[in-house]
Amino acid sequence: MKRVGRRLLEVWLERTGRRGETPGGGDLEVVFYGQMLDDHWRAALKAPSEVWSAVPSVGRVTHAPRGRGDLYLRAADDRTVVIPLIEPDILACPPVGRRLAPTPSACRVYADKRLFADFVAREGLADVAASGLPLDGPIAFPCVLKRLDERNGRGVVRVDGPDDLARRLAEKPWRGRPVMLQEWIDGTDEFVTHLVGEAGRILWHRTYAYGLAPGETIRNDRRIATKTPIATPPEDLAAMARFLAPLRWDGPCNVNYKRRADGRIAVFEINPRFGGSLVRPEARADLAEALAVIV
Repeated sequence: MKRVGRRLLEVWLERTGRRGETPGGGDLEVVFYGQMLDDHWRAALKAPSEVWSAVPSVGRVTHAPRGRGDLYLRAADDRTVVIPLIEPDILACPPVGRRLAPTPSACRVYADKRLFADFVAREGLADVAASGLPLDGPIAFPCVLKRLDERNGRGVVRVDGPDDLARRLAEKPWRGRPVMLQEWIDGTDEFVTHLVGEAGRILWHRTYAYGLAPGETIRNDRRIATKTPIATPPEDLAAMARFLAPLRWDGPCNVNYKRRADGRIAVFEINPRFGGSLVRPEARADLAEALAVIV
């Protein structure tokens, strides 16, 4: 019965375009497990995407949705490379096939902003991270108010004083929601470094600098004026390695930060997955490099 169910699922994957051959024609299958966040993700990762011409060992790409795709994964072997897509997928993904993905406990540290703040304090990383601030104690303004259950800049805003904070907390995006405060770092440029790690070592990296549109303070897709690939200074990579090493980090992640006046990076957060900017059309060559390292 399980064999029949799996075959029906294979037919469904093929008919819905969730499974296809790649230009590489190799003997590996890459299975993306979970949720594609938007059309950029689907276009970048599906079988016809140009990224796979740079990974010739891959002959088939499959998108297996969380839950429904679990049956398909039961037959995964050492020719199947399983890549969970977003945080809930990492936590739910069956331990099958070949994987370069973080442990659930490591994933939670990066995915939960409060756990991340505790991790920064515990590992002595305050010199290269933006500090968390107590909601119930003295607050240095300006600071950043963050929703804990959002991504891509949603639910994140600069607040400039007690009245501004009280007003924001009473507004719908934040009222009754889990929130935290974080130190404000001056500067109009923000940076994202995409990494692939193994056992806490950095195997691959790529950094983009973002210039915000005039008048904007928090980065998201609608507020970006410029996006420029830049070299990653060795001292920045050394600082980022300090975040990966204690967790023995495996797989992709992306580090979001600004730079202090003295040149040190101040990390806001680390997302335990591919970053959205890496799946954009202009970044496909970089995505191909990251996938080649994982595969």
